Amino acid sequence: MSGRPTILVAAPATVFNKLRSVLADRADLISATDFEQAAQRLRSGGIDLLVLCYVFDDVRPYRILNYLHEDQVPSVKTILVRALPVPLRESEREIEDAYQQLGVAEFVNLSDQERAHGHAAVERLGERLLSLLGV
Repeated sequence: MSGRPTILVAAPATVFNKLRSVLADRADLISATDFEQAAQRLRSGGIDLLVLCYVFDDVRPYRILNYLHEDQVPSVKTILVRALPVPLRESEREIEDAYQQLGVAEFVNLSDQERAHGHAAVERLGERLLSLLGV
């Protein structure tokens, strides 16, 4: 055990690599690119934070959130991130409200923030994630 927090990034590889570029020196990152990988890693425990990409599981991130409510799965704080420029059917506030009911702590529109502020937006997200972990 490294004493560092472990973050599961349930997202396409491009999103994982982007987050790894700002978090690798302060947290252990684990990638899951599909539902089965994410479920297995969550079941095994030891995950301090789940960063869930809005496009995960063919834009069905709610499936892994529902899975988190099963008895054999340890509870984990979850952040939903729109990291890729996919259309949103609802407003950001409506998305945040809906997903909070499924256990999401925050919704972050990284795609828009990154378009406006560049890599600094990714760095800010990294700092936010670490602050949620008390690092």
